[in-house]
Amino acid sequence: MTFKLYPNLNHMFMPSVYGEILKAKKEYKVAQHVEPQVIGDIADWILSV
Repeated sequence: MTFKLYPNLNHMFMPSVYGEILKAKKEYKVAQHVEPQVIGDIADWILSV
Protein backbone atom coordinates (compact mmCIF):
# COMPACT_ATOMS: atom_id res chain seq x y z
CA MET A 1 0.00 0.00 0.00
CA THR A 2 1.28 3.45 -0.89
CA PHE A 3 0.24 6.77 0.57
CA LYS A 4 1.01 10.12 -0.99
CA LEU A 5 0.72 13.46 0.70
CA TYR A 6 0.28 16.69 -1.18
CA PRO A 7 1.29 19.56 1.09
CA ASN A 8 -0.47 22.88 0.59
CA LEU A 9 -3.34 21.30 -1.37
CA ASN A 10 -6.90 21.35 -0.10
CA HIS A 11 -9.32 18.41 -0.11
CA MET A 12 -10.04 19.00 -3.81
CA PHE A 13 -6.33 18.66 -4.67
CA MET A 14 -6.09 22.34 -5.51
CA PRO A 15 -3.63 24.80 -3.97
CA SER A 16 -4.82 26.06 -0.62
CA VAL A 17 -5.32 29.79 -1.09
CA TYR A 18 -6.02 30.78 2.50
CA GLY A 19 -4.42 27.88 4.36
CA GLU A 20 -7.05 27.86 7.10
CA ILE A 21 -9.98 25.49 7.50
CA LEU A 22 -12.16 28.34 8.72
CA LYS A 23 -11.76 30.07 5.37
CA ALA A 24 -12.49 26.96 3.29
CA LYS A 25 -15.75 28.38 1.92
CA LYS A 26 -13.83 31.30 0.40
CA GLU A 27 -11.63 28.87 -1.54
CA TYR A 28 -14.66 27.57 -3.44
CA LYS A 29 -14.98 31.00 -5.06
CA VAL A 30 -11.41 31.03 -6.37
CA ALA A 31 -11.09 29.54 -9.85
CA GLN A 32 -8.39 26.86 -9.83
CA HIS A 33 -7.41 23.56 -11.39
CA VAL A 34 -6.43 20.23 -9.87
CA GLU A 35 -2.68 20.07 -9.36
CA PRO A 36 -1.07 18.33 -12.38
CA GLN A 37 1.06 16.09 -10.14
CA VAL A 38 -2.10 14.64 -8.58
CA ILE A 39 -3.61 13.92 -12.00
CA GLY A 40 -0.41 12.20 -13.08
CA ASP A 41 -0.23 10.12 -9.90
CA ILE A 42 -3.86 9.02 -10.25
CA ALA A 43 -3.35 8.13 -13.92
CA ASP A 44 -0.23 6.12 -13.07
CA TRP A 45 -2.14 4.28 -10.33
CA ILE A 46 -5.05 3.44 -12.67
CA LEU A 47 -2.67 2.15 -15.33
CA SER A 48 -0.86 -0.01 -12.79
CA VAL A 49 -3.90 -2.00 -11.63
